Amino acid sequence: MTTPLPRNHIAPPYAPDQVAGYLDMAEDQSTEARRRTAFGILAAGLGAGLMPGEHLTITGRAITTTPAGNTVVPVKGSRPRTIPVLAAYTPLILTLAGRYPDEPLVGPSHDPGKNRLNRLLSKIETPRNLPPLNTSSLRSTWLLTLLAAHVPLPEIMAAAGLASTGFLADLLPYLPRLNQDEAHRTIAQALTQPPQTGT
Repeated sequence: MTTPLPRNHIAPPYAPDQVAGYLDMAEDQSTEARRRTAFGILAAGLGAGLMPGEHLTITGRAITTTPAGNTVVPVKGSRPRTIPVLAAYTPLILTLAGRYPDEPLVGPSHDPGKNRLNRLLSKIETPRNLPPLNTSSLRSTWLLTLLAAHVPLPEIMAAAGLASTGFLADLLPYLPRLNQDEAHRTIAQALTQPPQTGT
């Protein structure tokens, strides 16, 4: 009998006060290049849940607004998809897109190695009261936001480029729980009338 390979677990999401701290941190960077990198990482990670390898592929010109008024990020590569940007981060991501139409939002990297994004991240000045900025945790924070907002699972998986719900299950402990009466009522009201023929 073969032993199943262990599954990778999702990076823990950031708490709201940590997210607020990172946004303040981005504004306080000592150089314009570092501010751009910090805001680019935060806008694309918190607003669109980009995977680490996708941050250097998204230029400002790629970001568009649909006729319905939703700002979207098109992702190519192994998991092609179109991601609607959370409204809270749309102004930030549109500002970056307007300033840098032909370059990655996080800034250009001339490093040919695989750790190009990490090298950009290493230049960001992070205060001691915050953990190091991690793109995987930014993505987890975005996923948790969608789950907490009751976005349907198929839409979350499509926007996130997920093939299974395993990572989403890892986020369940971070979701708020209802008290027993609220939970019973919510489940009971999920269907109030049985289906009828001819309808």
